[in-house]
Amino acid sequence: MVSFPNFDVLFSHNFRLNLCLLLASHFKTLTVPVL
Repeated sequence: MVSFPNFDVLFSHNFRLNLCLLLASHFKTLTVPVL
């Protein structure tokens, strides 16, 4: 697989964003069990 700098940056950013969203949703469910 060919790796481009842009792709790597985008992937890492997306991964971090997903992780933050996951943590946020986890804490949200912990504090206020809604959804």
